[in-house]
Amino acid sequence: MKYLLKIRNRIRDAIREYDEIVTPVLKFIWCFVCFYSIHMMFGYSDLFGQIPVIFLLSVIFAIFSDKFMFFVAGIIFTMNVYEVSLEAAVLFGVIYIAIYCMYIRFFPNYGYVIFIAAICCMIHMEFLIPLVVGMIAGVGGIVPAAAGLLIYNFSVALKDIDQMNKSLTAPEGTEAFKFLVENVLKDKNMMLMAIVFAVAIIVIHIVRKISFNYSVYVAVLLGAVSSVGAYVVAAGSLGIDADVPSVLLGTFMGLVIALVIQVFRGILDYKHTENVQFEDDDYYYYVKAVPKIDPEKKKHVAPKRKVRKKKVVKKVRREYDDYDSYDDYPAAEKTAPADNFAPAGDLDSGDTKAEDTSSAESSGDSVMDNAAERGEERRPSSGNDNRRKKRR
Repeated sequence: MKYLLKIRNRIRDAIREYDEIVTPVLKFIWCFVCFYSIHMMFGYSDLFGQIPVIFLLSVIFAIFSDKFMFFVAGIIFTMNVYEVSLEAAVLFGVIYIAIYCMYIRFFPNYGYVIFIAAICCMIHMEFLIPLVVGMIAGVGGIVPAAAGLLIYNFSVALKDIDQMNKSLTAPEGTEAFKFLVENVLKDKNMMLMAIVFAVAIIVIHIVRKISFNYSVYVAVLLGAVSSVGAYVVAAGSLGIDADVPSVLLGTFMGLVIALVIQVFRGILDYKHTENVQFEDDDYYYYVKAVPKIDPEKKKHVAPKRKVRKKKVVKKVRREYDDYDSYDDYPAAEKTAPADNFAPAGDLDSGDTKAEDTSSAESSGDSVMDNAAERGEERRPSSGNDNRRKKRR
């Protein structure tokens, strides 16, 4: 899985880096596939069946918008049908105009689904349609997928009319018109496939929206089972011959392509799911965040910062041995502020010693006062004697 994700990252990075070149080239390839598929389904016009013409059209429409390409594709469709029958061209023109109006009005972003559905039917892989369309378009691809089925069935019925024209039993105008209506618009197999595909796409869409682990893979699996089971059961009840091996092969290929699409979208890491709650003035939000697995993405590690240790400078008060007050100190040598001055004999390194001396002085005063009350003579003590005692 890691190698597959690395390949995905290489392709994604290359597309992002060379986007101005890759996008027109991919669009050219897509247009070439579409116009060549028109030739394979409606190969009645010699002009639009030539490879140089298809190549030139692909180069031109690689620059223009998809809506214009879809419009010109309708003209090419109609001109091919006109080579077989005028009535068939009129009927196809009406059908295509209705499809184009719905495309412009309701699903302008899903026009490519029409060509995908028609191409899948052309290569006899019809059951690729619900899984691929369910993964890339969702519910918005139901009507375009049905339109692709309709265009392909029209091409099949047109081949029968062309064979009748080449034989002696060529149908008249009204008969050709009735034949197309019966074999295209009233085809039970086409209608059954359109309904089954719509159900499968809806199942995929609903299950993907449910919040549980591996919901995408469960949705694809349920879509495959529902499409195969519903088609086989309905075809048996309606008396339609169901090609079961083709159905199973198309479903298996659809599962593989759906998984590849999911790999390019991103594989989710459900082990590191986070549930976040927050609120504003109007709502309270519950958010479930599931990260995508990326083997080349390094985990963010906070860089280690070098912490510089600050040197703690202790202020040590100087002991003024020969002076009783800060004012007696000579002006030329007053380097310390007045707050740092302590009477002689006091150390500045702590406040506890100052508190001890103050408490000792107060206790000394109280002793002297008691001696005075008893009538004893108080002996004055000089500062030098106190200094000598403290130094000892």
